[in-house]
Amino acid sequence: MSTAIFALIALGARLRSPLRASPLGGLAQHGRVRLCQALAPPTCARALYCYAGGGARSTCRMSLLDAAAALTPEAAEQLAGPFFGLSLLPYLAFLYFLDAKESAAPRGVVVGFAWCLVFVLLTIPAAIAAKLCYGVSLADCDWLHGSAESLLVVTNLLLVLALRDALAAEWVGFDAPKNEKSPLGALPTAVSPGLGLGRSPPPRLQTYAPWLKLGVGLSALSAFSAAVPALGSAEVHSLFLGGALNLPPGFPLPMAEPTNALSIATWVIHASSLVEWLIAMGLLWRWAEVADSPRYKGLTWGMLPLHTSGITACVYHLFYNQPGVVALLPAQAALTCVGNTCCAFAAYRIALAGGWSWEGTKAQAWQGTAVSETDAPPTGLQTMAADTELWQSPGSGVATIRVAPVAAADKARTPLAHTPGPGKVTLRIFLIS
Repeated sequence: MSTAIFALIALGARLRSPLRASPLGGLAQHGRVRLCQALAPPTCARALYCYAGGGARSTCRMSLLDAAAALTPEAAEQLAGPFFGLSLLPYLAFLYFLDAKESAAPRGVVVGFAWCLVFVLLTIPAAIAAKLCYGVSLADCDWLHGSAESLLVVTNLLLVLALRDALAAEWVGFDAPKNEKSPLGALPTAVSPGLGLGRSPPPRLQTYAPWLKLGVGLSALSAFSAAVPALGSAEVHSLFLGGALNLPPGFPLPMAEPTNALSIATWVIHASSLVEWLIAMGLLWRWAEVADSPRYKGLTWGMLPLHTSGITACVYHLFYNQPGVVALLPAQAALTCVGNTCCAFAAYRIALAGGWSWEGTKAQAWQGTAVSETDAPPTGLQTMAADTELWQSPGSGVATIRVAPVAAADKARTPLAHTPGPGKVTLRIFLIS
């Protein structure tokens, strides 16, 4: 549906369909429209129909599609640039909240989303090289275009594989034994924020290393696809992967394509990235149900404008990047900015649901009663489960009960042998995975 809508808009812009004019209040002054003149002076006379009315008041009416068709490539790039630049800030915020411990996102998913920054950072020098070496935009240089877009396929592939791995993982939960004789009452069940009561993620979902290695390996293949033609005799319209998958020369076509038409391999890259993104959205929706964290469904909705942004880019290529549809460039940039902002807000809500706060509170704490000074641990605490630990930082006056499997690094802390000083101590209970 989105593809059909954008295709009709672009086709109407190219043909300058005489649709019903829409008012642009405040743009006309003394029969001249400064905005149109600034964007496309040669076509301003064709795009605008201005007339004076009501004394000194002027009104301007112009076709919306005519205005889009009147946009020059240079003006479109100037409009798209600020949107692409601004979209980086909400995306960094999105990664920050998603990577927060309270969000309980599998680390492979975080790596998948973060790998998009690699795509962005390497696309910039590719676009500069296309402009400096050939005097064209990146979209008109097929071998550079396909190599750069393949990094987006790597990003989405990492995301899909990480989500599949998380959904296939075996979830392990345990209930700590309850002892009514304990002065603390029933010990709470170990939880992981955002993962539901009594569930703990497997260790393989809590590491970045394998996903970083996979991302580096796949990105190396993308770099190789660009390095081979770059070190050879690549020209401006050399085909990505040497024209692999293209139809044989002389194959009868209903129309002759321009020289900047995308090769079939580049089209495969674009189509696969869109399909992978849709699959990732579906898997993320399932993750929200499996992890008992419904706010992850909000992240799925936040990814929708980004999918529409990708469709917009494909429609632009579908019409051979012609000036008549160049208005799709700022539209794509605006959708990217909106999508990144929606994802940032969704990740913020996920972190809040897991216990994150602006004050930096990262655990739940309760004030406990005083523990008498003694050379041995209190009798009541000896009935705790074997996989819990009571320890105290030296001289801090703060005792901590850790209800979770004890890590090796935590065993190095000084066990609580007695309570330093008179009076009450602060007792903190941390529920961690």
